[in-house]
Amino acid sequence: MFLLSGQGTAKEKRALLTELAAIPNDEPLAVVAIGKYAGEGFDLPRLDVLLLTMPVVWKGTLTQYTGRLHRATPGKREVLLYDYVDFRVPMLEQQYRKRLRSYAALAYTVRGTIGDSNPNTLQPSQTESSAFIELSDFSHLLAQDLDATSKEALFCVPSLSAQSVHRMTPILQRLQHRGVNVQVYLPQPALFRSKIQPKITANVTILQQAGISVVFSQNHLSNFCVLDQHLVWYGGLNPLGWMPAEESNLRIVSPEISAELVDFLRRILPKL
Repeated sequence: MFLLSGQGTAKEKRALLTELAAIPNDEPLAVVAIGKYAGEGFDLPRLDVLLLTMPVVWKGTLTQYTGRLHRATPGKREVLLYDYVDFRVPMLEQQYRKRLRSYAALAYTVRGTIGDSNPNTLQPSQTESSAFIELSDFSHLLAQDLDATSKEALFCVPSLSAQSVHRMTPILQRLQHRGVNVQVYLPQPALFRSKIQPKITANVTILQQAGISVVFSQNHLSNFCVLDQHLVWYGGLNPLGWMPAEESNLRIVSPEISAELVDFLRRILPKL
């Protein structure tokens, strides 16, 4: 393992980089580096895995870091990037959503869990695949997953919009008629700006009059839904709210992540 931290003289740094480049390709290698060394100018073509250990927001910085993996070398067929999100911390969650947009723009695909052998982008028949979902595909692919839902659909949303609520209400009613437990979790209207509180309340009334359960949180919430405790939709596209064209969602097949999100709701929303 090599540590590139910026310490030492210029001569010592050059010697370390020379030693690093001399490692045979058939020997295992790990490099721990600060951003200054992982950016533009650092060239080690054999690298094929990046673990992002600190949050990055700017797309240019992320492009530099991932660019270290994109050097062609014999035997390299794919590169892997490990990111993380702490959805309990709003700032970190927002930064992660920004990185998702960058990953999608860089043509990365998604693996739901470690060991998932299918990194391909989602096709309509690939019900067990994970993928980035753009706005153009969001509504009909989510509808497909909801049609396949048999037990539970939990929607945790940061806001509501009239257009999305009117579009989704019949879909959620059909789920309930099939015996699916449907729950919508939303921040209390008092947490919104005063001028939009009446709109939030009106949209809540539409859902409740349709027989859909709405549970209020004392806190602001992330945007995700969990279907049958094994499939997660997460990101910047809110199925019951605003959906900006530049945003995307992750569709993740993962009972482990699903369980973590449901547990998160159980702890902050005791009615679940």
